[in-house]
Amino acid sequence: MRKIAVPLIALAVLASLPSVGGTAHAAGPELIVGSGPIYAGMYPNTFWFSSDFDTFETDTGQRITFAGRFHNVRENDGWPEATKWTLEEAWTAGSTPFSNLQFTRVEETAAYVASGALDAQITVWATAVKDWLDLGGGRSLIIAPMQEMNGDWVYYGMDPANYKVAYARIRSIVEATVTDPTMVRWAFAPNGWSEEPYGIADYYPGGGLVDIISLSTYNFGDHPGSNGWMNPPMSIQQWVDEARD
Repeated sequence: MRKIAVPLIALAVLASLPSVGGTAHAAGPELIVGSGPIYAGMYPNTFWFSSDFDTFETDTGQRITFAGRFHNVRENDGWPEATKWTLEEAWTAGSTPFSNLQFTRVEETAAYVASGALDAQITVWATAVKDWLDLGGGRSLIIAPMQEMNGDWVYYGMDPANYKVAYARIRSIVEATVTDPTMVRWAFAPNGWSEEPYGIADYYPGGGLVDIISLSTYNFGDHPGSNGWMNPPMSIQQWVDEARD
């Protein structure tokens, strides 16, 4: 994995990488303190964005470590090289792809994925990942299957038992497909806020399957309908505490 320390400009994903540095911890109600380097990531809003990341480097003298990407398990159906070029654009930008693998059809529930009904489709996607990794040059990525599974805004949400089975199934397929499974790290990526009656811990697939715990948290600032700008302790501290517990 690329390990480039950069200033924290925008928090899109909180990634806890045991091999990289210290873990953030609470230090009173007004401040989150961490030790070690900070690795920043961004979710670009265009497909071809590497030149934007070049501009960031020119302006700051630092590279962005992670490029957040969203993948649909069927994305290669219309364009066979969609996954390859999505990943390659992140790599060209000098960043490691943080790849959220989505299932967006109404029937694609956690139970449906867990049943094996989408194994063939997942294998197609995994093969595209393999083809990209096989380009060499140290290429690697982080995969977050079925992100934000702890909400009712995704079809695969609100089903912890089947989510955990589906997560294991996806990881097994990818690892059986790629040439070198060590070039893939696996993220558990819940939203900070969980729909009742479940919490983050109910969905956790287990330390044997998860390399990274990441959290989505949203600060809508002064956008109409929001509660105003939230400082880091307000916007993420409680979710960090819940995930740590």
